[in-house]
Amino acid sequence: MNETDHFHIRISYKRKERSKDSNGSDKIFMLENNSLSYSERFWGFKSEKRKAQKKNLLLSNQEYSAIFSLISENQFDVDYQETIKIDKNYLRNDFTYIIELNMLESSTVYQIQTNDMKLDNISWIKAKELFDFLQNLIKNQ
Repeated sequence: MNETDHFHIRISYKRKERSKDSNGSDKIFMLENNSLSYSERFWGFKSEKRKAQKKNLLLSNQEYSAIFSLISENQFDVDYQETIKIDKNYLRNDFTYIIELNMLESSTVYQIQTNDMKLDNISWIKAKELFDFLQNLIKNQ
């Protein structure tokens, strides 16, 4: 993949709790051309008390290049799926990063899921780094 390729990307972070008062959230970034959009929604127990959010940001060339670099360096342009399950009774959440990359000639899905957010797994760390970078862009707009 090179920087002149046309691509758009959708990065999702999903949190789902499994308990008698189940709830969860979806945080989604979409990047197309130089436009970054963010949406967040909540579901389940007490979700009506939390307001869904939507934001849009027009990226500078520098920000766009930085995102492109993170995608290329971390090889998010390949199909990948991993589930990491930690056996502890108190872990009742599932956390998932999904990175969907669509280019003119191909599409890939990079997905990693776990029930423990504090992993030393390199795939988890790479996905979190991209998500955190986008989160910071939107927060600092």
